[in-house]
Amino acid sequence: MKISFLLLAFLPITWTTNYSTNESNFQKRSKPFVKFVSLKDLIFNKGKYQGQIIQTQGYFIERFEERAIYYGNKILKFRNPKKAVWIYFSAKSKRSLNFDSLSTKFITIKGIVDTTRKGHLDAYSCSLFNADIISFR
Repeated sequence: MKISFLLLAFLPITWTTNYSTNESNFQKRSKPFVKFVSLKDLIFNKGKYQGQIIQTQGYFIERFEERAIYYGNKILKFRNPKKAVWIYFSAKSKRSLNFDSLSTKFITIKGIVDTTRKGHLDAYSCSLFNADIISFR
């Protein structure tokens, strides 16, 4: 009788402990860590971020055969693709954004770094895959 009473007394504690542990594990899996990286650091140390989800900022350009982000507005005049990151937008962003109106705007963007795909003619430093624009001004 004492054993069954003890089991009944501690069973709810064990159940809630397991439930909260499982819930926190679920939250970790469903919300991956997003690291903020300066665009300049990404361009010059791209291998360090391969496959990671990052957030960065820069000047967006959308033109014929160019969809990239640059780290300085002075660079926009001479647009060297080696100092830029090519953008592969997510399906959600492709449906909801007018990229022409965002050209030359300063944007904050999130995506997965891919150093194996380098955009049009493999001319860019690296790419952001499945990217979404977080904000722009």
